[in-house]
Amino acid sequence: MDIIERGLDWLGDELTVAGAIAILLVAFTLLSAFAAAFRQSRASARLATTKVEPGSAVDAGNHAVLHQTGSVEEPPGQQVFARLAGRLRGRPFLQDNLLFLSRWATAPLQVGSVTPSGRALGRAMAAELPAQYRVCVELGGGTGSLTRALLAAGVPREALIVIERDPRLAAYLRRRFPGVRIVLGDARHLSGLLAAQGIETVDAVVSSLPLRSLPRRVGEAIVAESFRVLAEDGVYVQYTYALQPPVREDAAYRLRLTGEARKRVWSNLPPATVWRYRRAA
Repeated sequence: MDIIERGLDWLGDELTVAGAIAILLVAFTLLSAFAAAFRQSRASARLATTKVEPGSAVDAGNHAVLHQTGSVEEPPGQQVFARLAGRLRGRPFLQDNLLFLSRWATAPLQVGSVTPSGRALGRAMAAELPAQYRVCVELGGGTGSLTRALLAAGVPREALIVIERDPRLAAYLRRRFPGVRIVLGDARHLSGLLAAQGIETVDAVVSSLPLRSLPRRVGEAIVAESFRVLAEDGVYVQYTYALQPPVREDAAYRLRLTGEARKRVWSNLPPATVWRYRRAA
């Protein structure tokens, strides 16, 4: 009976409708990435064999494109995702997953999963927040699944600050959550990012960053920065798909932290465990 109930709960979660959808999206992502790499290699070969005279029409055209866009055009695979995401406006579930997959295809180790976190995981994270707080920081806003769960749990928009290093995802979050402060930047520089917002200390940090798949020094720097801005009784909430703690044991020892596994969310895809960290007594 317990297994059946878990299965029904899994099917009822908006972000985990069916495992087949995730498999198809992953296959689409990989095919798009291979197609993009193949087209880029062919384009590079053509450019290498094409002589462009300074001041020629071709050279002038290249300068005009760079002047108008300010950057090199995105790979074809990313253009496909952008066009599809535009057609899915009004369907946040599909749009979120497609946008999330496009960023995963670009940097899989930094994103850490092929699907956004589910609502059940977001509720479990929000349940670990202190009873009273003034400022809550979310690390790695992604497509906003955790942001939405925090707001639904009662976190005031003016009390929530979301840190996101991907410019496209940050722009998406600003459109989706007006009134929430979306800060473009790296979590390793959290204290500086918050100082620019006029904030020195916060009461809670919730993180969607894949600490276990990041380089050791990067993961430890993110946690150290989080506790640099956390109040003495502040909490750091992090989920992980791994069986080990999200903050490596040696890093927790050096930073003098105590961690506790709070809840295993089986309905998430993949299942995740919510951990809560505090300063050691």
